[in-house]
Amino acid sequence: MIWPVLARAELVLLRRSPLALANAVVMPVAAALGWMLLARDSPTGLTVDAVAMQALLLLACTPYLQAVTMLAARRQERVLKRLRESALTPAGAWAGLMVPLMLLGVVQTALLIGVTMAAGLDPPARWWPLVVAVVLGLVFAVPLAVATAVVTPAPELAQLTAVPGFLALFGGGFWALNGGSWAFLLPGGALTELVRLAWQTDAGWLDGWRDVAVIAVTTAVAALASRFFRWDPRTV
Repeated sequence: MIWPVLARAELVLLRRSPLALANAVVMPVAAALGWMLLARDSPTGLTVDAVAMQALLLLACTPYLQAVTMLAARRQERVLKRLRESALTPAGAWAGLMVPLMLLGVVQTALLIGVTMAAGLDPPARWWPLVVAVVLGLVFAVPLAVATAVVTPAPELAQLTAVPGFLALFGGGFWALNGGSWAFLLPGGALTELVRLAWQTDAGWLDGWRDVAVIAVTTAVAALASRFFRWDPRTV
């Protein structure tokens, strides 16, 4: 088995599960659209902060929370154990499991940014900080999801065990929106600053190095924690 086959199977399972489809598609998109409408009707109107919070909402819900739920469910069903014992390499298994949610996150983010611009937000002065923010956010969400799955014994508990990761993403962004000078130390705050950088006309190429460094360090920490992930069903 090669990983694209597994990825396609995961997409089929996602499409056939109303609950998973609602959690991975309907709820994140609805929440992001709701945030855009609230921002549009606020005194300041649509700004780059609306895009930042939309991106964080989608990252926290689709490639993170849904991935935690999926991993816990596949482990409980012994699917992960069978994958580990198959000819598929661990890297191929991770790719097949995670790539569908990552692609879904990219599509959702691109769609919502396009809708926000159509609603009145000016295009960014430069696209690369926005692209870097989305890519780094996805790269961070994957090991964070695996690390969270380490302490998630059942899929029903994913919404509880994922609270710290959700706060690191969405809470960090909200802190940055409210002027927190240390918000960049959280992944969500660093990603928010990168997104804001895309709309700053006087920003240089090196202005976002601090945010990139924070996301790189937190990604490395999450990757180290994910090494404790167990493929066998949890008994406790």
